[in-house]
Amino acid sequence: MPPEPPGPSVAPPPLRVEAEGEAWTFDRPFTVGREDCDVTLDEARVSRRHLEVTPADAGWWVVDLGSANGTLVDGERVERVWVDGPQAVQVGEGGPVLRFALAAGAGPARLGAAPPEADPAGVPDPFRPDEVEFGDPAPEPAERPDLSDAAPASTEAEAPGPPPPGGRREPSAGGDGELSYDAVVDRYFGGGEDDENVGERTRFIRRAYEDLQQAQQEVQKKERSKYRTLILAALGVSVIAISYAGYLQYRAVQYRAQAQELFYELKTYEIDVAEQVASLERQIEDNPGAADSLSVDLERARAARQRTAARYDQFVRALGVYDGLSSEEEAIYRVARNFGESEIAIPDAFVDEVKVYVAKWRRSGRFQQAVRHAQVNGFDVLAVNALRRNGMPTEFFYLALQESNFDTRAVGPPTRYGHAKGAWQFIPETGQRYGLEPGPLVATSQYDPLDERHDFGQAADAAGRYLHDIYTHLAQASGLLVCASYNWGEGRIKNHMRGIANDPQHRTYWRFLTEYRSRMPAETKDYVMNIFAAAVIGQNPRMFGIDMDPPVQVALAGGRGGIRTEAEPASGRAARLGTRAVDRERAETEPAAD
Repeated sequence: MPPEPPGPSVAPPPLRVEAEGEAWTFDRPFTVGREDCDVTLDEARVSRRHLEVTPADAGWWVVDLGSANGTLVDGERVERVWVDGPQAVQVGEGGPVLRFALAAGAGPARLGAAPPEADPAGVPDPFRPDEVEFGDPAPEPAERPDLSDAAPASTEAEAPGPPPPGGRREPSAGGDGELSYDAVVDRYFGGGEDDENVGERTRFIRRAYEDLQQAQQEVQKKERSKYRTLILAALGVSVIAISYAGYLQYRAVQYRAQAQELFYELKTYEIDVAEQVASLERQIEDNPGAADSLSVDLERARAARQRTAARYDQFVRALGVYDGLSSEEEAIYRVARNFGESEIAIPDAFVDEVKVYVAKWRRSGRFQQAVRHAQVNGFDVLAVNALRRNGMPTEFFYLALQESNFDTRAVGPPTRYGHAKGAWQFIPETGQRYGLEPGPLVATSQYDPLDERHDFGQAADAAGRYLHDIYTHLAQASGLLVCASYNWGEGRIKNHMRGIANDPQHRTYWRFLTEYRSRMPAETKDYVMNIFAAAVIGQNPRMFGIDMDPPVQVALAGGRGGIRTEAEPASGRAARLGTRAVDRERAETEPAAD
């Protein structure tokens, strides 16, 4: 670049400028920028006042006015550039390119002289590439999408507008005027120019943007406040839900504890009723005149038991103990209750084990065969009546099923206590204690028609009284403990129960099974489970694929087949004698067992 010449004394030739499809010719100083300039370039990279072009002797100075994006020649930033021939100058990085050239044929003239009307013929036009060679211009920016406020390019030729003061604008081809997002940001918000040094349009856009930002901040603030409120509300609901769930759990624990207390109170009444029933039976036989007063005491005990049972049932319903159970599981829970065990505390493992034994009964066919044998011979009525006379759960009917299949001629293997005989399998000592006299064949494994243990009616009455004694004292109304004692021996159970308080709350089969399961013989555990499973089937045999009515209900209705009586005898002695006579007839016609 040549050194700056002295101040102008002779006007240089007019300067032609071409940019973005338009051309201007000036013979005086002029400005280039985005707003309020002689050459206006609506481009984001162009500052409001970007360049000032002034004449000097035989050329022109192009001076950058401190623009944000600079002025470039051949890709390099410059503060000013000397123009005395064709020259390309880029306005801002990636901005439009100005092509300068001295007007052809114009001789020296004083500043302010009018430009020539037309170029002389034969003089090369510096804006025609085939006549004048320009240096490589700065690279054009890559194609960018149009902004919404950019004017769309017209496909038709537009007439040039009036020339700026001191010069004229000439039509020229070229330029697409596309803008980019970065260019717009640089134009209106870059460069560090304050509001005083920018145009009205830029100030307006900046204020609008600030207002928009402030509005967005207000919206975001409100949204955050709304979300905070929603979160706090959700947390509040969660706290309430958790608190309510905790309260429900606390109430459930309370209900369960109260229900357990009621159940143990109910068992106490069960023991009381059983004792009253047995006492009434004995007193009626000894002193029939005292029956009225004893009956009043019995009814009072039964009424108290019914009231307690009703309250307990309310707790069971409130706790939803039976909710979601299958029909088989409901039957298991009911049988546990009938045997004097709380269904609230029934272990899940016990329920699963009962189902296994139920399946065994169904496969064997033994249940229906033995029960039909009892019904044909009237044993079902005798057994159920004997149990009721002694205040025992009628589910003990299935104890005789497990002992002998209701076979009155059954004889057990020899033991140190002798042979167990009859449908209820009494050993000689226990049978005598409850009024069953052994026969002459007591020491043998043969059926003895003179042995009262083989009389079903007498043995059923003795079994009812024996079960009653275990039920009311040792087992404390736990029917399953009674079953275990009947098989394992009450003496053994009593020895193991010494460390357990003698009350219904502590003497339960669930507890005994938990603490002494390892000591209990497998035979006894199997014995108890078989009786329990048979009682479950007896609730509704058809539910388990056995075509018969509930055996206990049939017996309570008078039975079917076998020996019948019109009314239940006071002591059952007439029925016992009838059964004994039948057994004697069998003994006379059948050979004795070896």
